[in-house]
Amino acid sequence: MSNRKEYKRKYRAEHKKEIAEYARKYYRGHRDHIKEHSSNYGKIHLSEITKKRRASRKKYGALHRRELSEQRLRTRHGITLEDYAYMYRDQKGCCAICNTPEGELKKCLRVDHDHKTGKVRGLLCDRCNVGLGCFRDACVLLHMASNYISRRQNI
Repeated sequence: MSNRKEYKRKYRAEHKKEIAEYARKYYRGHRDHIKEHSSNYGKIHLSEITKKRRASRKKYGALHRRELSEQRLRTRHGITLEDYAYMYRDQKGCCAICNTPEGELKKCLRVDHDHKTGKVRGLLCDRCNVGLGCFRDACVLLHMASNYISRRQNI
């Protein structure tokens, strides 16, 4: 690291409070101009900003895919990647309802859960997961739909 960079880093660390106070005072005195400028900049350069954000998210996602997957599973369903892998092996990598192998799907198997209790039930393909959601996880509605299809098959 160059001497100048080292000096600036050291100076900022030693004068952190004074720099922050100066920035606050400057902002208070120029608030309208700053807001107008940032608003205009965002409007003018929207596509460029969007591209940079997408690239940044993609790069971060590629570097931290495992951690993000684990975090998502833990926060949404209260399970770990190991729990997901166990269910995956138990279901032989197939949807628990239609038995379609994950390799034939566009997306990975989704974690299905009871919306009332939050308890995880298994792994489903997107179609089966959305289908259950459309029937609001109600067995009565699913039976009625099944009876409807059975009665109308011969028409």
